Amino acid sequence: MSMESSSKPKTKRTVRSRFDPRPALGRLTLRLLGVRNPWLQHPNVRSGSDLTLGERSADVLRNSMGSWPFVFGALLFLALWISINEIIGPKSFDYYPFILLNLLLSCLAALQGAILLIAARRADSISGELAQSDHQIDADTLVAVTEIRDLTREVHVLTTQLHALSDMIYRHVTATDEK
Repeated sequence: MSMESSSKPKTKRTVRSRFDPRPALGRLTLRLLGVRNPWLQHPNVRSGSDLTLGERSADVLRNSMGSWPFVFGALLFLALWISINEIIGPKSFDYYPFILLNLLLSCLAALQGAILLIAARRADSISGELAQSDHQIDADTLVAVTEIRDLTREVHVLTTQLHALSDMIYRHVTATDEK
């Protein structure tokens, strides 16, 4: 590695997300602080007190059931249930083949499917709100770009007229100087 390449200052690049205008480091800090969904800070996405109880519940359940702690907790629960019932033996509350455990797991699977569908519907509504915001921003940007283009054309016309007047003045001044 040459001295020349090592002496060049390194430019720091920040990656910007489409929905999160903060730099990537800011998003990492949010994650470390426990803020899992930066879109909650988006001004056009309903959050907090704007949400119904069902929407808040769907967010909480989606975030908890779709996590590794939930998986490890479920595995620990299953291991404890089976171990306790095997240690106690035939007089336990749910001895092998663990019929009560199978019933609980079936009920959990049925409820979890419905809860995940509710959470998916909530995610769809968030996507819709973000898409609507993007569409409005794009429409506003199109209007602004059109106005800027029209103003640029006007500036060009005025600049052309100014050059023409400047040439006329120059010719007039040089013509009077020659007389």
